[in-house]
Amino acid sequence: MDVEAKRVWRGPVAWSLVLHLLVAVPLLISLERDRPLEVAVDDEPGEVIQARAVDAAELDAARETLAERERQREAAARQARQEAERRAREQEQARQAAEAQRQREAEEAERRRQAEQARQRAEEERRRQEAEEQRRREAEEARRRAEEEERRRAEEEAERRRQEEAERQRRAEEERRQREAEEAMQRAAEEEARQRAEAERQRRLASLEARYAQEIRAHVERHWIRPSDVPDDLSCVVVARQIPGGEVVDVRVRDCNAPASVVRSIETAVYRASPLPPPPEEEIFRQTIQFTFRGDAR
Repeated sequence: MDVEAKRVWRGPVAWSLVLHLLVAVPLLISLERDRPLEVAVDDEPGEVIQARAVDAAELDAARETLAERERQREAAARQARQEAERRAREQEQARQAAEAQRQREAEEAERRRQAEQARQRAEEERRRQEAEEQRRREAEEARRRAEEEERRRAEEEAERRRQEEAERQRRAEEERRQREAEEAMQRAAEEEARQRAEAERQRRLASLEARYAQEIRAHVERHWIRPSDVPDDLSCVVVARQIPGGEVVDVRVRDCNAPASVVRSIETAVYRASPLPPPPEEEIFRQTIQFTFRGDAR
């Protein structure tokens, strides 16, 4: 059992002893007071009266002595009781002080323990936060390096694709230019051939038209009845309008150096020549035809 436990048990034991003394002392005094006084009595009757007289004085003295003793015992008991109470109070105060001191020490120890635990928790939290911050920084650095590497690879890939695209466009441009040059040369050759063909066609058509106009003029002049007043240098421009099949539907004579009778004879000759000869080719057909009437066809 430790000192503190002994202190806890010592207080109740001391109080129990004091209470027993307080009860036992008055009881002893009461028993002493009630006990009959023993007086020596001789067997001889002649001495009985004298003995009683002496015993009464002694009895008073004894009673006074007992009373004094009683007072002294009561005083001693009272003093003992007071001393016991004082000691009990002192012991209780000492116990309470010790208990308070123990409580304070326990509280202080608990406070120090809690403070130490709080410090340890704070230190652990600080280390945890530092470790977490270190992990975060490392993760952030790793992420940054990964992003930088990814960005670098993306830029390299973009540059490679850009160069490939530029090369593809350059080759495509060269092919396009070459193709356009070839196409231009082909078009130029085709255009030249077309122009030559068109020129040849136009020459041929012009020749055919000239021959066709000459044929129509000769055909009309063959149907002309020559008046007597025709000048030797007759020259009249005839404009005739025909429909498909050669039927003449209208005739106009202009720029004519002959009199009106000659002009009417020419118009009549055109109507008499209807239908006009067909063209050698459909392409040469014209609804309106024009030729110079001279009247020299035979």
